[in-house]
Amino acid sequence: MSSLPFNIEIKPGSPAYEQVIQSVHRAVAKGLIREGDAFPSVRALSKAVGINPNTAHKVVQALVAAGTLEVMPGRGTRVAPPQERTAGQRLELIRKQLDELVIEARRLGFGKQDLSEAIQQAWNTYDKSTS
Repeated sequence: MSSLPFNIEIKPGSPAYEQVIQSVHRAVAKGLIREGDAFPSVRALSKAVGINPNTAHKVVQALVAAGTLEVMPGRGTRVAPPQERTAGQRLELIRKQLDELVIEARRLGFGKQDLSEAIQQAWNTYDKSTS
């Protein structure tokens, strides 16, 4: 894990590849890895995280498919630039997670203001201007 520019700690309870993908997305959101930065090879990722090379390959494929990474012939795999999307496209991509968040918040007894404050606090932990 020390060979990676961000931390990944695999914990029981969910598939390792999902945890690695989430860790990469978190690192991008926090600015720990940026557009154009080199991403470790499948072999290096596998070794650093302690996962099977096939799992590491699955991670890289999923991150490329999501537009988080891009394969640059002769230059390796890099963090991709953000994709241009309309506000409607962005909303559609996040709609499911928003619905799940609202359902869980209501189940736990959150009001709109409580949820709004919680979202603001979470947003601030990823605010690149404060890192």
